[in-house]
Amino acid sequence: MTADDLEHIEYIRQSFDKRIELAAQDGFENNLLIVAQDIPDQINTHSVSAFRLLAFFKQIPEFNQINIHDKMILIKYNLMHVIAFNYAVSFRPQADKLHRIDEDVPWNVQLLETVHGQSILADLSRIFRPLISITKRDMKLFPIVFIVFILFKGISTGEGLPEPILEDEMSVYRAQNIFTELLWKYLQTTYGFNAAARIMLSIVTRCISWQVYYLKMRCNIDRLISVTNETKVLPLMKSIFHV
Repeated sequence: MTADDLEHIEYIRQSFDKRIELAAQDGFENNLLIVAQDIPDQINTHSVSAFRLLAFFKQIPEFNQINIHDKMILIKYNLMHVIAFNYAVSFRPQADKLHRIDEDVPWNVQLLETVHGQSILADLSRIFRPLISITKRDMKLFPIVFIVFILFKGISTGEGLPEPILEDEMSVYRAQNIFTELLWKYLQTTYGFNAAARIMLSIVTRCISWQVYYLKMRCNIDRLISVTNETKVLPLMKSIFHV
């Protein structure tokens, strides 16, 4: 890695660490620190992570340089996947369960099990546990992963909604390549080629596993939420949940 690469990575890390402060400066105040009582509440709790991640992405020049139309598409179709991975890397394993230590809002586990089944926590553990072992060693790489994912055109493929075509797809592609290359250079420099390849493979396979499971979760929500409930869902969450 070059000195510029190291400076770039450090800037990304600092921006991510300041996401809560940055969101507050943008006017977002977390008033959702209550346990969700119904499905709209549960959907709305994700807005805390959503606004904080958006505050983080706004500090990244390559993301800001993308035109507003394309940014809206990427946020609408990609942000929920980034939120899931952000949750995953803040989990810590204990016995056969996962315990949050950096949670944005409390989780109503009983409600989650009612909506998604009794196996929800075990399923999430199975999908994301390999990432947890990585974060125990190194948290610096995941903010870069989040940028790669938010710029990932087509990550929502299979969710039943046609994803609009980008106006300037090559600009998004070039921006994503910058961070994909930066991530690989960081991993290879830090861990060596073989370990870097294993970590990249783990991230990719966890992403695919999550995409499949997320379709199931979306179907559960669509089946249970009513037209009346939809009015309680915050506008941003309506957008990224496609309500």
